[in-house]
Amino acid sequence: MASDGELAMLGIDPGFQCNYLATIIVRTKSADYFDLSPLELEKLMNTARAILSFECNTIRTIELRGITDDTVVFTAKASIDDNWYITTEPPPLEAIALVSQLYEPSFFYLGAMIGNGKGYLDLSGIENSYQFNVYMREMERIGSVLDGDVEQFKEYIISSGARFSSYDLALENYQNILKSVQKLKPEFYDAYKSVFDNEIETLQESFWSSKLFAILDNFDKTTEEVIVEANNFANSSYTDGFKDFVDKNTRSWLAEESSFYIEELDDASLFEVGLAAEFISSLPVDQRLRHLPTTTSTIDEMSKTALVSIASEIDKVYELATQVIDETNISYDDVNTALETGFSLAQEFDDAGFPDYANAVISHTLARIDIGLKEDLQAYKRTLSTLEFNAETAALIRQQALDFESLSGDFGVFKDYMLIAEQTLDSRKQEICDSAMLDAGIAPSAFEKRIVVAEQSLTLKELNCAIYENGFSISGFEDGLLSTTAKLRITDVDGANSVFELKGKGFIDSQDFVIVSQLAPKKKRITSSEWRDYIANITLPPASGKPDANGVRECDRLASDSYDPKQLANGVDFDSEDVSFEDLDRALDACIAAIENDADDARQQFLLGRLLWLAGEQEQAKAFIDLAAQQNYSPAYYYQAEILLGTSEDPDAFIDALHLYQKAGNGGYAPGNKMVRELNPDGLDFFKEIPPPTERELFAGLTNKGGSATAFGFTKTEVIVSVDIRECFQISATDFSCEYKPKLKCGMSSQGWGNSSAHTQLMSWAMQTDCNAIMEQFKTFRKVGEGEWRQIAN
Repeated sequence: MASDGELAMLGIDPGFQCNYLATIIVRTKSADYFDLSPLELEKLMNTARAILSFECNTIRTIELRGITDDTVVFTAKASIDDNWYITTEPPPLEAIALVSQLYEPSFFYLGAMIGNGKGYLDLSGIENSYQFNVYMREMERIGSVLDGDVEQFKEYIISSGARFSSYDLALENYQNILKSVQKLKPEFYDAYKSVFDNEIETLQESFWSSKLFAILDNFDKTTEEVIVEANNFANSSYTDGFKDFVDKNTRSWLAEESSFYIEELDDASLFEVGLAAEFISSLPVDQRLRHLPTTTSTIDEMSKTALVSIASEIDKVYELATQVIDETNISYDDVNTALETGFSLAQEFDDAGFPDYANAVISHTLARIDIGLKEDLQAYKRTLSTLEFNAETAALIRQQALDFESLSGDFGVFKDYMLIAEQTLDSRKQEICDSAMLDAGIAPSAFEKRIVVAEQSLTLKELNCAIYENGFSISGFEDGLLSTTAKLRITDVDGANSVFELKGKGFIDSQDFVIVSQLAPKKKRITSSEWRDYIANITLPPASGKPDANGVRECDRLASDSYDPKQLANGVDFDSEDVSFEDLDRALDACIAAIENDADDARQQFLLGRLLWLAGEQEQAKAFIDLAAQQNYSPAYYYQAEILLGTSEDPDAFIDALHLYQKAGNGGYAPGNKMVRELNPDGLDFFKEIPPPTERELFAGLTNKGGSATAFGFTKTEVIVSVDIRECFQISATDFSCEYKPKLKCGMSSQGWGNSSAHTQLMSWAMQTDCNAIMEQFKTFRKVGEGEWRQIAN
């Protein structure tokens, strides 16, 4: 193409094709030719442009590629977009030097510089070039590590293997360092060469060691991960002795590592035993270590030996734990201490990684508490028998009975404690009542005075015991002169006093008294019937939630629904005038107590919800009604409908309520069927409005979209490809009647009839015209899923 005498020859890339980019090859005999001045470079580029303009006028970019000894040593580029401004890339050796400047002097980078410069350092004329001078200056900087201290070189050879992916690359790096010594510090060459020669015999093993111990000393990985990686490393080379080397050293590392965990297990703490167990369990199984047979054997042996020691030590610790529990003093009033001790010990086992032993400790604790409580039962009974009973003692034992009842769910024996407490209170009830009146300052001579209540008379001590059960007490009795009048003070559970005036039935020293009036909290006359109701109210026992032998609760007796197919007692009509507010209030208390006794009883949930609804507590009522409905309790559906109609503003609430009434009726609750007849006497099919099908959904739901048929060599095709909906209206909860016009693709094709294409095309046109004129269709479509419709028979 052109030449610069014998110095350079310009030629075009053999693969050149006229295009936007052209590559010009500049071949030289000496690499220093490319130390061009800007003017010389521009002249070279202009020559290339001039020559190429005759070959191709579309070129927009020219690349100059300088080659010496078949090696690229120079590149430059110019583009018409940059007004043919020339840019050059750093030549290879200069580029190596620039990258090297990023690093501190070291043996590794010194060897890397020689290695990266390989292929350029022996080129013709390279030593006279600018790039070679830059390269050598940088090598001298990096080579400052060559200070004659050969021990540093020896240490580098021993420890640097992890930097290289193969032994050959490591060996080449060491040899390149020796080459740099020859160039930079020839006076040290023999010393460095001697170190290399001495280490070469063990060089391979040193390389293996540095690679392997980079794996073994990785503290960021688990023992299992390290051994598995060592196994994989053992399989990375087929060099003789390599696998044995990795296996032997991995086994040694494992032995040293394991000594920390399992050498001193005798009388070890639970924490230390847990660490040993965790270490053994983390070791990989032999199937994953087929390249480390010695290590595998060691793991097997170590696991068997260590597991025996671990089991022995954990049994010792467990035995100590049970001893601590057994020695814990267990009594009815100190169960929490035993529980805290047992659970604390169990937590230690669980934290150490022994959940089965933790569960065993808890089981032992519970069993020990059960035994201790049974042993202490008679002692508790004897303790109660020695007590001097008064109001304070009775309150304490009553609270104990409540506590025992709550604990009986966890420890059945507490039920026996509760019964003993209740029996003791009952058997010494009179003693408690008498003590309370004495504490109130009432003279013993007044204990047998009688108070007339309706048709019967109760002694003062009898009346006090009757009201004492409910937290009331007689806190004062003062009879007047000659015992013809008296004042009776009754204190309720909250400490409020009611004072009554009584009149003796005799002339003097009366023993029987009748009510006259109330003096406090406000004065008023009291009739005998009002007095009877007052006494009846304060002597009424608290509502009970417990079932009797037939499973009937007080809630059933006071609140059953007459129409409930699962009722256990006669129904109560709360709309009747015979039912008072007090009756409703007592029924509520009884049903709340029933739920507290058994929160999952659907009948009690329904009865409480029904009462709350009648009492106007809508939100609370709904919660219990819904719970019963979730258990398919049919009367609950009826009240769900009632609540819905009474509270919802949804226009579709009527439809939902109607369905709930139907559900209640279907479950045997007669008022549900009655409401369905009242609300829908004609049996209409009510349903919620739903969106009609879209054109795409209707098209997808068509059962017949057409097809093709062949006869006498002609194939006739009629296929619905889409639809235009005119109108859809809902006719049931899930069905729509739709008027739509189908869009059809129609045509005719022929096979084997020779030159009949014109005739066929004419027939196809006629068919499509007929298909375009098809009439609207009326079909019924049913919604079968979200966005899914299906055509059904009209």
